[in-house]
Amino acid sequence: MAKKFEKLFETGQIGRLELKNRMIMAPMGTVLASPDQSMSDEYMNYHFERAAGGVGLQILGVVSVDRLGAPLPCVPGLYADRFIPGMARLVDGIHERGGKCAAQLHHAGRAAYPSVIEDQNVGPSAIPCLAVGVTPRELTTEEVEELVEAFGMAASRAQRAGFDAVEIHGAHGYLVAQFLSPAANKRTDRYGGSLEGRMQFVLEVLKNIKEKTGTDYPVIVRIGGEENLENGITHEEAKQTAIALEAAGADAIHVSVGNFYDMGSPEKIIAPMYLPHAPIVGLAESIKNVIDIPVIAVSSITPEIGEQVLQEKKADFIAFGRAMIADPHLPNKLATGREEEICHCIRCNEGCIGTIFKFKHLSCTVNPKVGREAESRFLPSCTPKKVMIVGGGPAGMEAALVAGLRGHDVTLYEKMDELGGEQLLLAMSMPGKEELKTIVSYRKTMLSRLENVNIRLGTEVDRDIVGQEQPDVVVIAAGGRAWIPQIPGIENNCVVSARDVISGKLQCGDQVIVAGGGLVGCETAKFLAGQGKKVTLIEMLDEVASDMDVISRSVLLKELGNRNVSIVTGTKLVEVTEGGIIAEESDGNRKSFESDSVVVALGTVPVNELRQEIEDLVPEVVLCGSARKYGKIIDAINDGFHLMRIV
Repeated sequence: MAKKFEKLFETGQIGRLELKNRMIMAPMGTVLASPDQSMSDEYMNYHFERAAGGVGLQILGVVSVDRLGAPLPCVPGLYADRFIPGMARLVDGIHERGGKCAAQLHHAGRAAYPSVIEDQNVGPSAIPCLAVGVTPRELTTEEVEELVEAFGMAASRAQRAGFDAVEIHGAHGYLVAQFLSPAANKRTDRYGGSLEGRMQFVLEVLKNIKEKTGTDYPVIVRIGGEENLENGITHEEAKQTAIALEAAGADAIHVSVGNFYDMGSPEKIIAPMYLPHAPIVGLAESIKNVIDIPVIAVSSITPEIGEQVLQEKKADFIAFGRAMIADPHLPNKLATGREEEICHCIRCNEGCIGTIFKFKHLSCTVNPKVGREAESRFLPSCTPKKVMIVGGGPAGMEAALVAGLRGHDVTLYEKMDELGGEQLLLAMSMPGKEELKTIVSYRKTMLSRLENVNIRLGTEVDRDIVGQEQPDVVVIAAGGRAWIPQIPGIENNCVVSARDVISGKLQCGDQVIVAGGGLVGCETAKFLAGQGKKVTLIEMLDEVASDMDVISRSVLLKELGNRNVSIVTGTKLVEVTEGGIIAEESDGNRKSFESDSVVVALGTVPVNELRQEIEDLVPEVVLCGSARKYGKIIDAINDGFHLMRIV
């Protein structure tokens, strides 16, 4: 056992439930269940992989206790007996792999989208939440009592299916949190008014569950340490709620924060890479100080920070969310001293929250197997080939790793003196994006252990090299180059690419126009404004950063505002002049902007000219990553993995 993480690997207990370590897989939506909310193979395989990874307890995210409570499509249900057999198969599979599991009992309330539940949503009061924008129907007192019963019945079904525990979801702006929040609960019956009244719903739910499952059946309650909304749940109210829940029989308190749907600091719930790790441990510690039952800390906690939190007795268990998506075997790797083999989450939010809020199934930038665990298993190739991979960026590294694992004879060529690719190396050099370095370090580590993979740096592949090597397959993963629009004045010396600016190759004047308001343009504008430049960002679409997930986008836009970046939308660059640019608005009107420098951040075009040069030399030439189609890191790694899985 790794001494470095001795507290993480101590046994722990939640009620009667004994756990082999102090690591919990946090509950997360996946959109992997069947459309009718029954169990699917994809959902089971996703959880089986993580059970095999050594985590002490898996909490299954958002299990619906009522038909009107689903926050997303394809979330599992437990509001009818028909769900029990599928859930039992899931639980059995987790137990067979040495894991233990809890079902997170959930109702979205006013945060349910009518398009998902195919009905009107409901809530404590007829107050819409910001994200959904639909006024819910206020629940009658009798309907609230029925929902108390629904939570209890769902817990009973979970127990019959074999779950080791259940968790009541009382955070993030969902139904239980709505009853607790004075911002969402204006009721005048016993479920509203003072904090005592607003706590009544969750206390009755807890009591009902205990009555139906037995007082010794473990029940965790997830609450927000504060809601971060005007007139929302305060931290003092959260502490009082935790005290009341302990008195009512709760076996552990899981401390989260905020409100997804009313912009109550969602960046603290799922912190993006721009923000520090472990932003809410202090809330968990404060609540632990007023109760005796175990407290679970969560939100962007690294193993190192988690160990420290346990050592300092700020919490009793550490919940890892996105870290377990990125590497389901994180616990076992820590336990056996294989830290360098961990595929770390980079907190980009692209494949997880950025995907499921689009009602698409969970994925991951750094782990292309997520949600496709069964089909992603591959066998050694029956006919090993000589494979040449051109380009050492994310796509090329992933392709080389998979090809090597399958037994091919692989040579990876990179024209630069280090792996990573130009775009990724530049991105990870920017402040706030240092976690991108783990994409490279993990793959370098894994490639170095494959004797059948050779890496040649500082080598630009041409027709002669291909002719000399005579490979069976050439994978072109050379990335893309900046797209420069062919407009008047574009050859002016004041015009530079975002790449040249970030790399420091070229400098900008004091007044800068950044053309292109996607992720790259926004981050470049932030970078330049941080140098004291006066920056104007222009974008032809109606909004900037539209290619980002909602949480990372909100943080980045706030930073642009803090740095006084002027944002102009519905406007495209049409000409560069001696003293600035001319841009065309959506109505056709033209407008001049003064500037010393113009930074072009308008996307990339594939670098794949080599393909035509060598097609007569090689039996098989394939394009991969941005050399095939421009995309993000998630697209490049996914392309590299799944391409070589079948070659």
